[in-house]
Amino acid sequence: MQYSLNGSHWQIKAFFPHAFDYALRGWKNLGFLDRNGETPWISATVPGCVQHDLVKAGMINDPYKGLHDLSCEWVMLRDWIYRRKFRIPSALISYSEIVLRFEGLDYSGKVFLNDRCLGNFEGTFLPVEFDITDVVNRKADNHLVVQFDRVPQNENGNGRSTKVNVFKPRFSYGWDFSTSLVPSGIWDDVFLRGTRGVRLLDVHVQPEVAGEKGVVDVEIAAISDRPRSVIFSLTIQDRGREIKKTRVHHRLQAGKNYFHFGLQMMNPRLWWPNGYGAQNHYRLHVAVEDKTGISDERDTTFGFRKVCFIRNESAKKDALAYTCVINGKKVFLKGWNWVPADLMYGSVTLEKYRWLIRMMKESGANLVRVWGGGLIEKQLFYRLCDEHGIMIWQEFPQSGSALDAIPPVKRDYLEKLKQVAVTAIRRRRNHPALILWCGGNELAYYKGRKRLPLSGRHPVIRMLANLVKRYDAKRHFLPTSPSGSMFFISKRNLNRGVHHDVHGPWHFWVPMHYDYYNQCDAQFHSEFGASGYSSVATLKAIADGAGLWPVDERNPINRHHGNMWVQSDLIKNTFEVFGDIKDINHFVFASQYLQAEGLRYAIEAHRRRKFLCSGVIPWQLNEPWPNASCSNTVEYNGKPKMAFYYVKKAYEPCHLSLRYDRLAWKANEPFRADIFGHNSLDRSRPVLAEYQIRDICGNVLQERTIEMTLKPAATFPVQAIHWPVAVLKYNLFLVALRLSDSGKQPLSSENLYLFSTVENAPLAALFALPKARLTLIPKGCKGDDFHVRICNHSAVPAYFVKVAPKDEAQASYCSSNYMVLAAKSECDCLITVNLAMRNRKAMPTFGCNALNIA
Repeated sequence: MQYSLNGSHWQIKAFFPHAFDYALRGWKNLGFLDRNGETPWISATVPGCVQHDLVKAGMINDPYKGLHDLSCEWVMLRDWIYRRKFRIPSALISYSEIVLRFEGLDYSGKVFLNDRCLGNFEGTFLPVEFDITDVVNRKADNHLVVQFDRVPQNENGNGRSTKVNVFKPRFSYGWDFSTSLVPSGIWDDVFLRGTRGVRLLDVHVQPEVAGEKGVVDVEIAAISDRPRSVIFSLTIQDRGREIKKTRVHHRLQAGKNYFHFGLQMMNPRLWWPNGYGAQNHYRLHVAVEDKTGISDERDTTFGFRKVCFIRNESAKKDALAYTCVINGKKVFLKGWNWVPADLMYGSVTLEKYRWLIRMMKESGANLVRVWGGGLIEKQLFYRLCDEHGIMIWQEFPQSGSALDAIPPVKRDYLEKLKQVAVTAIRRRRNHPALILWCGGNELAYYKGRKRLPLSGRHPVIRMLANLVKRYDAKRHFLPTSPSGSMFFISKRNLNRGVHHDVHGPWHFWVPMHYDYYNQCDAQFHSEFGASGYSSVATLKAIADGAGLWPVDERNPINRHHGNMWVQSDLIKNTFEVFGDIKDINHFVFASQYLQAEGLRYAIEAHRRRKFLCSGVIPWQLNEPWPNASCSNTVEYNGKPKMAFYYVKKAYEPCHLSLRYDRLAWKANEPFRADIFGHNSLDRSRPVLAEYQIRDICGNVLQERTIEMTLKPAATFPVQAIHWPVAVLKYNLFLVALRLSDSGKQPLSSENLYLFSTVENAPLAALFALPKARLTLIPKGCKGDDFHVRICNHSAVPAYFVKVAPKDEAQASYCSSNYMVLAAKSECDCLITVNLAMRNRKAMPTFGCNALNIA
């Protein structure tokens, strides 16, 4: 029996450090709380954090706007007290034992119930549990108090990993994509649990397929207050229907007890990652009972799938295994790097988790890397990944820093890390989406000026590998990300088999970007990216009334919201490609286009080397606070950037890509490029592959259609393009690639590549295109989505057409955003608006925009 203490019935108050402990000495109870403290009591929500509640109460300004976070730093210098009253519900009163459990307390302090100190706690990632049977009042109000010490000191992204000794998310102390805002408070669920002398501590499920049978090995850990006879009841449900049940008698000893149970079922349905099949999973209900009734029960989900990793094709024997094989099929990993969804991570809503994981699925991704500088996420995150087929690369909470990147080897640090790691493994290992553990982010050492990844020989990595082997032996382990011989790609070491999993670059530089990815021989690329500015609406919200120009670090708002990503040397690249931009709307477009082009080309280049390269994980999907510019593809408020849609295109299962080496081609020079076919599916099909070279007005300059067969689970060359570049109006031309099924409906929408015939500011002419006239016609709802039709009434194409709610605060996802709509044509789109609006009956008002809209 479980009773939640989540919700808005809490209050918080600030104390100077040590003032609470000092007052406690002179009082026999906590009556001093009302008359002491540095703030009045204010309402609080659990899960949450102090800063979130202070914003709601109007005691601090919104730290996500302007420079307001700088005036909020006093919050991190105080102790904070949480309190609430509760009554034991009638359904719980009959239980002989009552346990109080906190899934996440951030970071250290004490817990009191009815003026009695239950004990201390320390560690963001460690649940805290107290037996309150002899303390709780079953007939009257109970007074629960949680005292939090001021947040501990820690190393930010510029510091030294060797000095880290607390396991609290390091990104909140300041990283290249976030400011320093360190949360404090109850960041995960809190509840009461009633038992009758026997408590379930852990249920570990290990499912396997043996022929037509599904074998489910269940290991149960339970604790009993005395020797007794009990019955364990195990029930497997499939989509709410009971398909297997067994009841087994056992004799328990006082203390901890461990048991194994084996269940069998016929023809189990397999769990597949996104794009490869259904995400079939089952629910296991475990109950333990004696003659007095059910003492405790636990639910968990599991899935039947077999995952292993093998070495890449042509990899040397010293390389680690990077190619994922699931249910016997090799899967090219198409992923996203994930950072916490908010600096105030305890306050992330169910709707925001759902939206961001929905975005992963819509992009065509099948993997998420949970970055080691952030969180071991809430159970909700893993459950949603199970449901959407997003495989999980989970890093332990360690991350390299700028000054050094080696974790400490002190005994105290190792003991804390061991406790955190074992807890994380036990709490996450039943999830079918979880496929590998990793020692941490960018753990490395310097050899001269070279930065080299730590190997499994380092004592911290060796300890973690052994813990995974002991507690979750069937899952893969990587020492760090990146891993192998090299941290970065080195030109002089190309084609020597030494680039295993690498990181970087994180920017798009013309023209070096194409040369880098055309030559890259990495076996895996677990972190790389390109930066792009946020939408104008987001920039206005960040600015909080200040000016939006200049766009670089001379603007104090921009410098504060993403200093690494707004530097003038980076922005110079945008002006070199698009010319001397003076308009903020044009600048944001130019920045976002280069991010989109950069990410798409990188991903497609790696897919052309499948399975010499076994996967890509762009940095990054999301951001934890609103940046002026960053490498994320979904803004803090959930709005996808242009780059999101280009990555979605690059991740299509059936796809044509173009290999080239620059954007600018002189008139009368031969344009050369190569078309490649991609098929992630394990079946072949006859198709028509078409390419067109078009001028910017839509006139076809060269075209060809090729009959071919898409080879199963393969990448292959299709056609080389040779075209003498013509003298063109606006100095721009497009290469359009299209797949169609026997000349009927396209397998995917067009994949368009933009080129220029001038070297100086090659894409500047985009801002001088003839104007198109568009209208948008609402067509009603289709399931949870809104159906609209876009009509181009003009004699010229509309470029980079985008549909979104007119309410700029609303996040939405459109099936065909940033497309090119031909002259005198129309297109139907489906739009999903974020979950906060989904239950509204009224049709949202949508707007339609384009780069060259009239």
